[in-house]
Amino acid sequence: ELVLALDGPGSAAAVGALAVRFEQAARELEAVGLCRFAKRRKGTFVQRTYFPPEAVA
Repeated sequence: ELVLALDGPGSAAAVGALAVRFEQAARELEAVGLCRFAKRRKGTFVQRTYFPPEAVA
């Protein structure tokens, strides 16, 4: 289990590690087609591209 302290002396490193992990996870989901990076947005955002059938109804 990974625990990050987002305040205190190591907060910049913790936030950086969290951002890197988000980027990795988003790239993995993009590779299998479950999300894509949003265009025309400042920063890093992803959009869902797959919705289960029960979520659409």
